[in-house]
Amino acid sequence: MTMNLSEISHKASTTKTSVEKKESIWNKDISLTGNKISDKEKSYIYHQLFNLIDSGIDIRYAFEILENQIKSKKTKEKIAEIHEAVVKGKSLSHAMEDSKYFSNYEFYSVRIGEETGKLNNVLQQLNQFYEDKLSQRRQLTSALSYPILILFASVGAVAFMMFFIIPMFEEVFARFGNKLPWITQVIIDTSSFLNQYLWLIALIIASLVALNFYFSKNPTLKTFKERMILAIPVFGEIYRSIFLARFCTSMALLVSSDVPIINALEMVKNMINFRNLEIPIAHIKEQIIGGKSLHQTMSKYKIFDHEMIALVKVGEEVNKLGEFFDKLSNTYTEGVKHKTGLMGTVVEPVMIIFLGLIVGIILIAMYLPMFELSSNVGLG
Repeated sequence: MTMNLSEISHKASTTKTSVEKKESIWNKDISLTGNKISDKEKSYIYHQLFNLIDSGIDIRYAFEILENQIKSKKTKEKIAEIHEAVVKGKSLSHAMEDSKYFSNYEFYSVRIGEETGKLNNVLQQLNQFYEDKLSQRRQLTSALSYPILILFASVGAVAFMMFFIIPMFEEVFARFGNKLPWITQVIIDTSSFLNQYLWLIALIIASLVALNFYFSKNPTLKTFKERMILAIPVFGEIYRSIFLARFCTSMALLVSSDVPIINALEMVKNMINFRNLEIPIAHIKEQIIGGKSLHQTMSKYKIFDHEMIALVKVGEEVNKLGEFFDKLSNTYTEGVKHKTGLMGTVVEPVMIIFLGLIVGIILIAMYLPMFELSSNVGLG
């Protein structure tokens, strides 16, 4: 069962909403449990399918071999389900879409490969995509694990002081009856507030969690949330680069497969699952239909940097747009790796210094009245 490119584009736009509801703002198509297949397993699946099909093995037999190679019982059952659908005559992309185990980015990419006769190239790129994603995650984990551990330990220590130690000091200070230094009084008032309104703090946290869930469902709020994340120093740039790399990878694949630029933009819009790119892409497509070039329309949106616009312009002029998008994809991927490492180097000492200052201020505030009392006793 096959479809031409215009039908794919139409299908993409009509099915986007239903698919998007199953994905969060972080594009979490991965889980170790439940109805998803992990990124590590997907990387392995695409790698094996690429090798098997590249060796001349039929897609049906390739899935049979793949099914026997997978160790996870749940994943084996999911692959068997797709294998059965392919044997019954469905295309691989439609079997993936119907299974709900794969993101729209994946099954639309596979569909492009089927329609253009470059399925093996798509499988190789999907394998690389997930390898890069796993690598980025490992880098983030490595960079942030120690600062996060310090954060939790410090928050626990501060909370223990606020809820247990400082109230004890407050009782001692009350017996003295002396006026407390302003910094001590501020710490004691903060402790009293936290002890009295702990339920309110818990309610605020629960509300933030509920708002986050609502943000992921509402397109307008989802766009706002993405902009908030993009505004975070360092992390926002990493977040932006990840989606720009995905955009460039998709465009490289489509343009290199001789897909018309309008169809390519429509498909990428439905693959990307990032509102701050989807909206500009929709406007860019309309302006290109009106006769403008790709780089001219891209220059109107801040999400695209000057380097990308300059290379896209050159790609259009020399008629090698696919190659330039591929170069941009590699550039953004390498940029993510570099910035992730840099973030780990910067965050760790800043976190230690910041939290050390908080603990130090609390300790000084608690012992300052005692120093003053000792001085008064000595003078007396």
